[in-house]
Amino acid sequence: MPSVRASVFARLHPPNVARQAAERFGAVELTDSSTVTKGVLAMNRGTSSRQSGLLFAALALLLLPPAHQALAEPRVFFFDDFAGSALDASKWQTTIATTGPRYAAESWTLPPSETSYGLVTVANSLVTLENSSPTLSYPIFPYVWTDKAIPPSGDFELKFGMRYTSGGFWGDGVRIATVPSRYETPSVGSTEPPGGRYILMIHQDNVECRGPNVTLLGHGGQGSALLPFDTEWHTYELRYEGNQTSLYIDNVFIAGPISTPRPNFISLGVPEVACCGESCGCCGCQWTSFSVDFIQVQLIHATSTKPSNWGDLKARYR
Repeated sequence: MPSVRASVFARLHPPNVARQAAERFGAVELTDSSTVTKGVLAMNRGTSSRQSGLLFAALALLLLPPAHQALAEPRVFFFDDFAGSALDASKWQTTIATTGPRYAAESWTLPPSETSYGLVTVANSLVTLENSSPTLSYPIFPYVWTDKAIPPSGDFELKFGMRYTSGGFWGDGVRIATVPSRYETPSVGSTEPPGGRYILMIHQDNVECRGPNVTLLGHGGQGSALLPFDTEWHTYELRYEGNQTSLYIDNVFIAGPISTPRPNFISLGVPEVACCGESCGCCGCQWTSFSVDFIQVQLIHATSTKPSNWGDLKARYR
């Protein structure tokens, strides 16, 4: 399982770890070559000059403004490690998690009374969504969301750890999206589509989108019927900097930066009614289930761009 406490600037191939750490955490910028040269010359001017230089450097460090120290501190905007026995209602909207309307035929409607919604369980610092015994004539899945996790302005980094626990005919997962206004609990009869416009979608089923299928706006997903069903833990990281989005998986840079709308919405599960229950016998008449062990959103500083590894996604993670 990926560690939440892993170094937040760890990367597979950083160009310069020290400089990256300085840029990331607001530390004093590293000295350039001309300054180094002047420092070497100064050291050759005698003991008194060296002592004066050391005293001046110490004094300069003491007089650094408090802003530098503040920038060096982690600036976590949102964090949930799913402690306890239920989702935190101050962070998540759970009104229709396993009850209420679902989206079908371009409107929100109430399922038949006998319909199975599935379960949302919180245990062992994990939230798990599943429906192993769906109503085949009306297959639906749990659905929760938050519009409180992403800051309204500033660059940020969103990380979450998840794994798929079992495969099924119908797929599901996590969506990071942008919605035009505050997303309210849908009412019966409303035609407002669910979930807004996705920026990042993690989706897997046991039919055609094994892998899982990782879709970043502007890049097609990499899932395939030819791949095995993936049940490993992965850490997904979306970085939003200067109106552009980059994607990392397991600390490896995958794609970006690409221009995207600002995401403001995270959803777990599926609000739409699925179809084709009569055909599920091929692949297991159940929904794919998954667990999430943490979600963290942190304000960040701008960093340099990196070459894309999007084409290597399938090879690296399958």
